Amino acid sequence: MVLGVDVGGSRSRYVLFSEGKVVRSGELEWRYGESLLSLAEEISRLRESLGATKVGVAMKGVWEGEEKEEVGRLLKVDLVLSDVEGVFYDAFKDEGMVLVAGTGSICYGRKGGKEARSGGFGPLVDDWGSAFWMGRLACEIALKKESFLRLALFGEDNLMGIRKTLSELQKRGFADMVREIAGYSYTVLRVAYELRDEDALFVVRAAIRELTALCLSVLEEIGHPGAIALHGGLFSYTPFREDFTRLIKRYAFKRVVHDTNAARGVAKRLTF
Repeated sequence: MVLGVDVGGSRSRYVLFSEGKVVRSGELEWRYGESLLSLAEEISRLRESLGATKVGVAMKGVWEGEEKEEVGRLLKVDLVLSDVEGVFYDAFKDEGMVLVAGTGSICYGRKGGKEARSGGFGPLVDDWGSAFWMGRLACEIALKKESFLRLALFGEDNLMGIRKTLSELQKRGFADMVREIAGYSYTVLRVAYELRDEDALFVVRAAIRELTALCLSVLEEIGHPGAIALHGGLFSYTPFREDFTRLIKRYAFKRVVHDTNAARGVAKRLTF
Protein backbone atom coordinates (compact mmCIF):
# COMPACT_ATOMS: atom_id res chain seq x y z
CA MET A 1 0.00 0.00 0.00
CA VAL A 2 1.84 3.06 -1.31
CA LEU A 3 0.61 6.62 -0.77
CA GLY A 4 1.46 9.06 -3.54
CA VAL A 5 0.93 12.81 -3.03
CA ASP A 6 0.96 15.49 -5.74
CA VAL A 7 1.68 18.96 -4.35
CA GLY A 8 0.78 21.33 -7.21
CA GLY A 9 0.45 25.06 -7.53
CA SER A 10 -3.36 25.09 -7.41
CA ARG A 11 -4.27 22.00 -5.41
CA SER A 12 -2.82 18.93 -3.72
CA ARG A 13 -4.05 15.40 -4.35
CA TYR A 14 -3.26 11.87 -3.23
CA VAL A 15 -3.68 8.30 -4.44
CA LEU A 16 -3.40 5.01 -2.60
CA PHE A 17 -1.64 2.56 -4.93
CA SER A 18 -1.72 -1.21 -4.45
CA GLU A 19 -0.90 -4.13 -6.76
CA GLY A 20 -0.51 -1.89 -9.79
CA LYS A 21 -3.70 0.13 -9.47
CA VAL A 22 -5.23 3.07 -7.61
CA VAL A 23 -7.56 1.87 -4.86
CA ARG A 24 -8.39 5.27 -3.40
CA SER A 25 -7.86 8.94 -4.25
CA GLY A 26 -8.76 12.37 -2.91
CA GLU A 27 -7.62 15.95 -2.24
CA LEU A 28 -5.58 17.38 0.60
CA GLU A 29 -6.63 20.48 2.50
CA TRP A 30 -3.07 21.83 2.25
CA ARG A 31 -2.39 24.44 -0.43
CA TYR A 32 0.88 25.49 -2.04
CA GLY A 33 2.57 28.28 -0.09
CA GLU A 34 1.42 27.07 3.33
CA SER A 35 3.81 25.64 5.95
CA LEU A 36 5.52 22.35 5.11
CA LEU A 37 5.02 21.33 8.72
CA SER A 38 1.25 21.45 8.27
CA LEU A 39 1.66 19.38 5.09
CA ALA A 40 3.75 16.86 7.02
CA GLU A 41 1.01 16.56 9.65
CA GLU A 42 -1.70 15.98 7.03
CA ILE A 43 0.40 13.37 5.20
CA SER A 44 1.10 11.61 8.51
CA ARG A 45 -2.61 11.44 9.29
CA LEU A 46 -3.35 10.12 5.80
CA ARG A 47 -0.59 7.51 6.04
CA GLU A 48 -1.94 6.20 9.32
CA SER A 49 -5.62 6.22 8.34
CA LEU A 50 -4.98 4.51 4.98
CA GLY A 51 -2.43 2.02 6.26
CA ALA A 52 0.24 3.01 3.75
CA THR A 53 3.65 1.34 4.12
CA LYS A 54 5.49 3.87 1.93
CA VAL A 55 4.86 7.51 0.98
CA GLY A 56 6.13 9.47 -2.00
CA VAL A 57 5.60 13.16 -2.74
CA ALA A 58 5.74 14.92 -6.12
CA MET A 59 6.19 18.62 -5.35
CA LYS A 60 6.12 21.68 -7.56
CA GLY A 61 9.54 23.25 -8.10
CA VAL A 62 11.66 20.67 -6.23
CA TRP A 63 14.44 19.45 -8.54
CA GLU A 64 17.83 19.36 -6.85
CA GLY A 65 19.02 16.37 -4.81
CA GLU A 66 19.78 18.29 -1.61
CA GLU A 67 16.41 20.05 -1.71
CA LYS A 68 14.61 16.75 -2.23
CA GLU A 69 16.44 15.25 0.77
CA GLU A 70 15.57 18.24 2.95
CA VAL A 71 11.88 18.15 1.95
CA GLY A 72 11.86 14.39 2.52
CA ARG A 73 13.18 14.83 6.05
CA LEU A 74 10.65 17.56 6.83
CA LEU A 75 7.73 15.56 5.48
CA LYS A 76 9.04 12.22 6.79
CA VAL A 77 8.39 10.45 3.49
CA ASP A 78 10.28 7.82 1.51
CA LEU A 79 10.69 9.63 -1.81
CA VAL A 80 10.47 13.21 -3.11
CA LEU A 81 10.29 14.08 -6.81
CA SER A 82 9.38 17.22 -8.70
CA ASP A 83 5.76 17.23 -9.79
CA VAL A 84 6.95 17.01 -13.39
CA GLU A 85 9.00 13.89 -12.63
CA GLY A 86 5.91 12.42 -11.01
CA VAL A 87 4.01 12.88 -14.26
CA PHE A 88 6.96 11.42 -16.19
CA TYR A 89 7.00 8.20 -14.15
CA ASP A 90 3.24 7.87 -14.49
CA ALA A 91 3.50 7.92 -18.29
CA PHE A 92 6.96 6.41 -18.93
CA LYS A 93 9.75 4.41 -17.36
CA ASP A 94 12.89 5.48 -19.22
CA GLU A 95 12.26 7.74 -22.21
CA GLY A 96 9.63 10.32 -23.06
CA MET A 97 8.64 13.95 -22.76
CA VAL A 98 6.24 15.72 -20.40
CA LEU A 99 4.60 19.06 -21.06
CA VAL A 100 2.85 20.67 -18.11
CA ALA A 101 0.42 23.52 -18.74
CA GLY A 102 -1.37 24.41 -15.55
CA THR A 103 -0.90 27.42 -13.30
CA GLY A 104 2.70 27.32 -14.54
CA SER A 105 4.36 25.65 -17.52
CA ILE A 106 7.40 23.45 -18.09
CA CYS A 107 8.63 20.79 -20.48
CA TYR A 108 10.86 17.90 -19.38
CA GLY A 109 12.29 15.03 -21.38
CA ARG A 110 14.63 12.04 -21.16
CA LYS A 111 16.20 9.97 -23.93
CA GLY A 112 19.31 7.83 -24.16
CA GLY A 113 20.64 8.93 -20.79
CA LYS A 114 20.14 12.61 -21.56
CA GLU A 115 17.59 14.83 -19.83
CA ALA A 116 16.53 18.43 -20.34
CA ARG A 117 13.87 20.87 -19.26
CA SER A 118 12.60 24.17 -20.55
CA GLY A 119 10.54 26.74 -18.67
CA GLY A 120 9.34 26.43 -15.11
CA PHE A 121 11.05 29.51 -13.68
CA GLY A 122 7.86 30.90 -12.19
CA PRO A 123 5.13 33.39 -13.08
CA LEU A 124 7.16 36.58 -12.66
CA VAL A 125 9.74 35.85 -15.36
CA ASP A 126 8.64 32.69 -17.18
CA ASP A 127 5.78 30.14 -17.40
CA TRP A 128 5.02 31.09 -21.01
CA GLY A 129 1.81 29.56 -22.33
CA SER A 130 0.56 28.66 -18.84
CA ALA A 131 -2.84 29.43 -17.35
CA PHE A 132 -1.32 32.37 -15.45
CA TRP A 133 0.40 33.65 -18.61
CA MET A 134 -2.89 33.46 -20.52
CA GLY A 135 -4.81 35.20 -17.75
CA ARG A 136 -2.25 37.99 -17.48
CA LEU A 137 -2.13 38.53 -21.26
CA ALA A 138 -5.93 38.66 -21.41
CA CYS A 139 -5.94 41.28 -18.64
CA GLU A 140 -3.38 43.36 -20.54
CA ILE A 141 -5.52 43.27 -23.69
CA ALA A 142 -8.67 44.16 -21.72
CA LEU A 143 -6.93 47.18 -20.20
CA LYS A 144 -5.33 48.45 -23.41
CA LYS A 145 -8.30 48.29 -25.78
CA GLU A 146 -12.06 48.11 -25.84
CA SER A 147 -12.48 44.37 -25.86
CA PHE A 148 -15.19 41.88 -25.00
CA LEU A 149 -12.61 40.42 -22.62
CA ARG A 150 -13.39 43.30 -20.25
CA LEU A 151 -16.92 42.02 -19.77
CA ALA A 152 -15.91 38.37 -19.84
CA LEU A 153 -13.18 38.70 -17.20
CA PHE A 154 -14.49 41.45 -14.96
CA GLY A 155 -18.24 41.61 -15.60
CA GLU A 156 -18.03 45.28 -16.64
CA ASP A 157 -16.33 47.52 -19.21
CA ASN A 158 -15.72 50.49 -16.90
CA LEU A 159 -11.96 50.91 -16.49
CA MET A 160 -12.28 52.47 -13.05
CA GLY A 161 -14.17 49.45 -11.80
CA ILE A 162 -11.65 47.08 -13.39
CA ARG A 163 -8.74 48.97 -11.81
CA LYS A 164 -10.41 48.64 -8.42
CA THR A 165 -10.83 44.88 -8.92
CA LEU A 166 -7.18 44.46 -9.91
CA SER A 167 -6.00 46.70 -7.10
CA GLU A 168 -7.84 44.55 -4.54
CA LEU A 169 -6.39 41.43 -6.14
CA GLN A 170 -2.83 42.73 -5.81
CA LYS A 171 -3.32 43.30 -2.08
CA ARG A 172 -3.78 39.57 -1.56
CA GLY A 173 -0.91 37.14 -1.03
CA PHE A 174 1.22 36.37 -4.06
CA ALA A 175 0.12 32.73 -4.32
CA ASP A 176 -3.56 33.72 -4.14
CA MET A 177 -3.08 36.40 -6.79
CA VAL A 178 -1.36 33.95 -9.15
CA ARG A 179 -4.14 31.38 -8.72
CA GLU A 180 -6.82 34.02 -9.35
CA ILE A 181 -5.21 35.32 -12.53
CA ALA A 182 -4.57 31.75 -13.72
CA GLY A 183 -8.28 31.12 -13.25
CA TYR A 184 -9.03 33.82 -15.85
CA SER A 185 -7.59 31.49 -18.49
CA TYR A 186 -10.66 29.25 -18.41
CA THR A 187 -12.88 32.23 -19.19
CA VAL A 188 -10.55 33.03 -22.08
CA LEU A 189 -10.82 29.46 -23.38
CA ARG A 190 -14.62 29.50 -23.28
CA VAL A 191 -14.85 32.90 -24.95
CA ALA A 192 -12.37 31.79 -27.62
CA TYR A 193 -13.88 28.44 -28.52
CA GLU A 194 -17.57 29.08 -27.84
CA LEU A 195 -17.89 32.71 -28.97
CA ARG A 196 -14.89 32.84 -31.36
CA ASP A 197 -13.84 36.18 -29.89
CA GLU A 198 -10.78 37.45 -31.78
CA ASP A 199 -8.88 38.71 -28.73
CA ALA A 200 -9.46 35.50 -26.80
CA LEU A 201 -8.43 33.42 -29.82
CA PHE A 202 -5.25 35.50 -30.06
CA VAL A 203 -4.39 34.61 -26.45
CA VAL A 204 -5.13 30.90 -26.97
CA ARG A 205 -3.10 30.65 -30.18
CA ALA A 206 -0.20 32.50 -28.58
CA ALA A 207 -0.25 30.05 -25.65
CA ILE A 208 -0.19 27.07 -28.00
CA ARG A 209 2.81 28.54 -29.84
CA GLU A 210 4.71 29.14 -26.60
CA LEU A 211 4.01 25.64 -25.28
CA THR A 212 5.18 24.18 -28.58
CA ALA A 213 8.38 26.23 -28.28
CA LEU A 214 9.07 24.63 -24.88
CA CYS A 215 8.82 21.19 -26.47
CA LEU A 216 11.10 22.08 -29.38
CA SER A 217 13.71 23.43 -26.98
CA VAL A 218 13.84 20.08 -25.15
CA LEU A 219 13.92 18.14 -28.43
CA GLU A 220 17.05 20.07 -29.43
CA GLU A 221 18.76 18.95 -26.22
CA ILE A 222 17.88 15.24 -26.05
CA GLY A 223 16.70 14.19 -29.49
CA HIS A 224 13.25 12.78 -30.24
CA PRO A 225 11.81 10.41 -27.60
CA GLY A 226 8.77 9.55 -29.75
CA ALA A 227 6.11 10.12 -27.09
CA ILE A 228 4.81 13.07 -25.09
CA ALA A 229 2.52 13.28 -22.06
CA LEU A 230 0.28 16.33 -21.61
CA HIS A 231 -0.53 17.36 -18.06
CA GLY A 232 -2.20 20.31 -16.34
CA GLY A 233 -5.47 22.17 -16.14
CA LEU A 234 -5.31 23.74 -19.60
CA PHE A 235 -5.29 20.30 -21.20
CA SER A 236 -8.45 19.38 -19.30
CA TYR A 237 -10.29 21.74 -21.67
CA THR A 238 -10.97 19.43 -24.60
CA PRO A 239 -10.84 21.88 -27.58
CA PHE A 240 -7.52 23.31 -26.37
CA ARG A 241 -6.06 19.85 -25.85
CA GLU A 242 -7.22 18.71 -29.29
CA ASP A 243 -5.77 21.78 -31.01
CA PHE A 244 -2.43 21.34 -29.27
CA THR A 245 -2.36 17.59 -29.97
CA ARG A 246 -2.95 18.15 -33.69
CA LEU A 247 -0.06 20.63 -33.78
CA ILE A 248 2.45 18.59 -31.77
CA LYS A 249 1.83 15.48 -33.89
CA ARG A 250 3.28 17.39 -36.83
CA TYR A 251 6.64 17.08 -35.05
CA ALA A 252 6.65 13.28 -35.39
CA PHE A 253 5.30 12.36 -31.97
CA LYS A 254 3.87 8.88 -32.47
CA ARG A 255 2.11 8.73 -29.10
CA VAL A 256 0.42 11.45 -27.03
CA VAL A 257 -0.54 10.50 -23.46
CA HIS A 258 -3.43 12.44 -21.93
CA ASP A 259 -4.36 10.63 -18.70
CA THR A 260 -1.57 11.59 -16.31
CA ASN A 261 -1.35 11.83 -12.54
CA ALA A 262 1.76 12.95 -10.64
CA ALA A 263 0.61 11.32 -7.39
CA ARG A 264 0.18 8.00 -9.20
CA GLY A 265 3.56 8.48 -10.84
CA VAL A 266 5.51 8.91 -7.60
CA ALA A 267 3.65 5.89 -6.17
CA LYS A 268 4.65 3.84 -9.23
CA ARG A 269 8.25 4.99 -8.81
CA LEU A 270 8.28 3.62 -5.28
CA THR A 271 7.19 0.23 -6.59
CA PHE A 272 9.77 -0.03 -9.43
